Amino acid sequence: MRNDLLVVVGGNFYYETPIAVQFRQQPVVWLNRDDEGYLLLNISMLTATREPRATMQDNFWVALGAPIDLDCPPSGKRLQIAYDNGDQLGIEFFTLDNAEDVDERYLDAHATHWGISFPITAVEVQMKVGGTDFEFGPRSTKLGGVQMTNCFISHCGAGVVVG
Repeated sequence: MRNDLLVVVGGNFYYETPIAVQFRQQPVVWLNRDDEGYLLLNISMLTATREPRATMQDNFWVALGAPIDLDCPPSGKRLQIAYDNGDQLGIEFFTLDNAEDVDERYLDAHATHWGISFPITAVEVQMKVGGTDFEFGPRSTKLGGVQMTNCFISHCGAGVVVG
């Protein structure tokens, strides 16, 4: 739990933006704050099926469905989930000590221009919707025929809104 968090979804950066990704009026990746001001991660995994998928509410997993593969080391800093139709979710928490760390991990991010304080904890969220062209990969977002990468979105109500 942190008071400050950089959310990285599909190679794009969300800072002080409560909803990073929203699909058809429903948040997909978003943050809440608890009574002590700590940020809490929420994820509602997208799928083209009616099968239950991974859901996180305020840092707690409340549903997983029936994944065919699940990898979560004891540290809890990384999680990989895969389903039989190609749906995938990956989450990783890590520290970025300075803007150079950002630019090394994400080429052409230009983090020195962001105006945020370092070090900062980042959470990287990757998601693929099986059988579709919706993918939040490690370095870019693909939504239909649109591809986004290295966008820094700060102090907005919602970052990417689809549908």
